[in-house]
Amino acid sequence: MVDDQHYNYWEQWFGKAFEIEEFSAFNTLWLTYFIAGGVIGQENQHHIFKQVLQTVYTSLSDLIGVLFLVRGDADDDDIHHCFDPLAQYFEHLPLKDKGVMQNVRGVHRDSQVFFSSRVHVIPFIEVRLANQEDHDDLADVFNSQSETVTEAYGEYFIAELIASQNEKNKALVAQVKDKAVGLMGLTRNVDLKLLHECFELDPYDNLLKPELMDAVRIRRDLIRRQMQRTEDNN
Repeated sequence: MVDDQHYNYWEQWFGKAFEIEEFSAFNTLWLTYFIAGGVIGQENQHHIFKQVLQTVYTSLSDLIGVLFLVRGDADDDDIHHCFDPLAQYFEHLPLKDKGVMQNVRGVHRDSQVFFSSRVHVIPFIEVRLANQEDHDDLADVFNSQSETVTEAYGEYFIAELIASQNEKNKALVAQVKDKAVGLMGLTRNVDLKLLHECFELDPYDNLLKPELMDAVRIRRDLIRRQMQRTEDNN
């Protein structure tokens, strides 16, 4: 059914009941069920569920979170047994208008909704300019993944990269809480000719402004048509 009186057409009644406008079918999923069987599942349900959430968020970058409906007509013991291992990743959403829930077909009036935000499993990342104090954190990151870069550019190449920043060269750091976890070097000194020789850059407008490449493509097509007409006439 697709009307605002049925639970599976949820955006309208949900927004009225909880007064939360940012949730929609484009950025939110509903958890219908979660099964973790066997000894491993019983002992590590919350770890497994965290990995599931991490996979969901890394695969679907537009997602802000996952909603879970705890049905009001369900047995309390069953709810605790099934939901408690996962509860640490959810927060209860306060109900603003209980009357709305009473009119939704398929949802018990005493049902509760819980929300799991992506920040519960994927920390918020701040991007800023790098500074010398980031060296130790970044060195640990690079050395834990590969020693090739250090062998090629020296032990202090990160410090040198950060110190060499100017108008044409910048170093950006990804920071989680107070710790630097990633580094990106940016430069305007790019050998475009070499890149053109090594890569197919036409899908990226040859690294030029899109409006310039549009004009070039129009001109190129015109020349091709003129050449084709000339060949046909000959």
